[in-house]
Order: sequence, then C-alpha cells, then structure tokens
Amino acid sequence: MSVLCRFPPLASREEVLRTSLAEQEWRLFTIRQLAREMVFLKQMQNTTAPINNLQTEILVEIFAYLVDHHAGDSRHLLRVTHVCGHWRAIVCNAPMLWTTLSISMHNIGFSEELLRRSRSLPLALVLTTSQNTSRFIRLIVPNIHRLRALHLHLWDKRNMRRILDRLRASAPNLKELSLKIMSCDDPQDPEPLSYLPIFRGDIPSLRALTTHGTDTLVIVP
Repeated sequence: MSVLCRFPPLASREEVLRTSLAEQEWRLFTIRQLAREMVFLKQMQNTTAPINNLQTEILVEIFAYLVDHHAGDSRHLLRVTHVCGHWRAIVCNAPMLWTTLSISMHNIGFSEELLRRSRSLPLALVLTTSQNTSRFIRLIVPNIHRLRALHLHLWDKRNMRRILDRLRASAPNLKELSLKIMSCDDPQDPEPLSYLPIFRGDIPSLRALTTHGTDTLVIVP
C-alpha cells in the first residue's frame, strides 16, 4: 500500500521578491519611527538644560554678542542653529541677528535666505568677489532703502561700475560706504569712475566714505 504525500507548491520568484520588499519596507518604517522618537527624546532632554531656562531675549543678546565677536558676520550663527531645535527657532526668528552679511559669489544663493531672515531691518552688506556681479545686483537693488552700510571690495573696475550704475534709488539710511578696487589697472575699462550719480545723491545719513582704486568719486543729486 503506497502513501501519497502532498507538499505545498513552491513560491514563485515574484512572490518571494514581493515578500522580501515588504519586509524591507517595514524595517525602514520601524527605523524612521525610532529615529523620530530619538529626536523627540533629545529635544525633551535639551529643554532641561539650565541655559534653556533663560528668557528668549537674553539668549538673543548672547547670540548677538557672537555676531559682534566675528565682526558682525551673521554666517557664524549657522553653527548655533545646529545645536538644538530650540536655539534654531530663536535664531531664525530674530531678524536683528541677520542684518550684517558678508557675501561672495560662492555663497550668494545662501545669502538670499539670510537676507529674508533680516525681514525689513536696516542692512550692512559686504561684497568681495572677482566674478560676475549680476546676482548681487538683483539682491541689493530691491533693498537699497534698507542699507545702513555698504562695502564693495571688488577685483576690477568693470564689476564696480556695473554695481554702482544700478544704485539709482535713494538710500536714506546709509551711513557707511566703502568702495575698493583691488586691481587698479583694467585695460578693458580705461575710463575713470569720475562721475557716478549713485543713490541719486540722496544719502542724507552718510557719515563715512572710503574709496580705494576708484579714481575720483563724485556723488551728486
């Protein structure tokens, strides 16, 4: 008498693959869930730190001192924003901390975001570049009325001329203006910067004007 044994059919290759993918997706979901819980626990732990018991206004003053210590360059606040979510929220919502920006062509895209954080407060801008200045022009022109200090330290006369030629709006808050050309000899632009009616001559708050390599600069109404 023979006995016939029946075995379940072997799973197809596609079924095995679907099962494996489902298991991987579940593992990834579990890992992400655990990561979110770890972030939450770290945030709760940070709230117990003694320094976070200080009032927001006091922390802003401390962060402002950090900016002053680095010659007013707000980019040094980026390290502060990476300490914890509480500090990041305070710094990103304190526009007075973002009113001094040092800009080069390498960071101008990021500078646009920092400029937005300053909201409508007066600005101090420092530009140092040897490249095309078109993006900086688009950045500065809508904010001329906010300028309290402008320092243009450029490599050649052509880029300086491009920027100055676009500074045609009034600058009622501008107190400091510094124009520096590192390369005084520019065979492609031999004309001196001798007559540039920048800011329409309407800069009633100007207290300091510094020029280097710009020939004679005349600001007239």
